Amino acid sequence: MNGRIGKYKIGDLVTLSSYGKSTNQNSDATEAIEDGYCVYGMITKVKHSSSDYPIVVHWIGYTGAVSIPTSFFFRELKHYRGAR
Repeated sequence: MNGRIGKYKIGDLVTLSSYGKSTNQNSDATEAIEDGYCVYGMITKVKHSSSDYPIVVHWIGYTGAVSIPTSFFFRELKHYRGAR
């Protein structure tokens, strides 16, 4: 395992893609992002590619009471490009 799945690798900054925002299991993360509690996360671990959700994300700056998802499928994420 080389720490990479598709276009993602450990250390990449990511946020939810439009697909990731549209899924029910990510509703708490979507709400936290849209409310400005966290905007992006860093990939901290890449599991075996046959795992259902192989990419582990640590959300930067999120200290909310609700637990937001940390494991994702590559389609649920996109690279974070900064505020525009």
